[in-house]
Amino acid sequence: MTIAVPADRVEQEIRQRLSSLAKTAKISGFRPGKIPMTVVEKRYGNKVRQEVVDELLNSTLYEAVVQEKLRPAGTPTIESRSNAPGEALEYTAVFEIYPEVELKSLEGLSVDKPVAQITDKDVDAMVERMRRQQPDYVEVNRSAQENDQVMVDLGRDDGQPGEGHQIPVVIGSKSVMEGFEESLVGLSAGDEKTIELTFPANYRDAQMAGKPVTFHVRVIKVSEPKLPTVDDDFARRFGIEEGGVEAMRKEVLRGMQREADEASAEVVRGRLLEQLRQINTVELPQTLVDDEVKRMAGEAKRGAESSGEEQLGSEAKARVTIGILIAEVIRQQSLQVKPDVLRARVEAVAASYDEPAKVVEWYYADRRRLRQLETAVLEQQAIDWLSERARINEQPLSYDELMVSRQTG
Repeated sequence: MTIAVPADRVEQEIRQRLSSLAKTAKISGFRPGKIPMTVVEKRYGNKVRQEVVDELLNSTLYEAVVQEKLRPAGTPTIESRSNAPGEALEYTAVFEIYPEVELKSLEGLSVDKPVAQITDKDVDAMVERMRRQQPDYVEVNRSAQENDQVMVDLGRDDGQPGEGHQIPVVIGSKSVMEGFEESLVGLSAGDEKTIELTFPANYRDAQMAGKPVTFHVRVIKVSEPKLPTVDDDFARRFGIEEGGVEAMRKEVLRGMQREADEASAEVVRGRLLEQLRQINTVELPQTLVDDEVKRMAGEAKRGAESSGEEQLGSEAKARVTIGILIAEVIRQQSLQVKPDVLRARVEAVAASYDEPAKVVEWYYADRRRLRQLETAVLEQQAIDWLSERARINEQPLSYDELMVSRQTG
């Protein structure tokens, strides 16, 4: 898009800006408000012209995009610009636009909805997992082995042996850097060892990433895990003060049912959107695909995951396609977020924090934060609209099968 801004509009804006500046500028030898315009122009003219041109470029590009009813995909690139004094401001903006989408008929859309009936056996299995996550450790007089907790002294801050930082390390928990836990196997209380390792390439401290490190450790004691008895004391570990084991089991069942409902909804959502993507062809703006690849690569790096460029590109295209199709559903159906629905969503998010009221206030204090939740609510409304038009077939699964289905789709 090539845009020309008349010279008189540019010059008028510059004159107004300089005139306003002349009233407040401070220049040695002149009283405030009494500085000749020629002096102001000589001192500030180039800077003001640049500021005005930049602002007019942004505002007139927006005006032109609105006038032509275009929907830019990504940030426009300014390829050429001419703004000599006394001449029109002319520039060329290059950008991709969102494609025109014709949603195919949704007739025949069919989705399997996994549904789990949670049994006493499922609750038993969950309680057993809770036992394994909350072991008691009993000191033993032997060398350390897998699953033992080893209390070690890491030595002084200068890396030399001696009393320093004491930390408990569970062998096999993968809670510390790779290779450290394995190095403790076979050590007994009183043993000392020098462990030489290398920080991972994606270590959180960039200055240490990929560099060698030496630990001088001394074993203080070795303890083996002992699973706790499921009794009232065990229930109290999970905040159940009254009702004992029976109350804990009921709370576990409620939590599992809530998780199963969320998992079922996630699977239906994923399957529904994938079918929507399969039946609709969308010409994707490369800008959006590139931006999504960068975002996904950043997530993979933070999560220490590794994905090839080809895989990221394929997943990015799928995500962008679904995003465009959902936006089209929202546009065509004129879906809007009601204030009370948005408020309920904000309060639901805030409920997991210690001071929910402050979190709600934090969201409403910044329109950008609130818009993120608005987008999520709109997307859910679009999913609901699609679900109402699809045939939903219940698919009985066990609780564990449902959890696996949640991961695989």
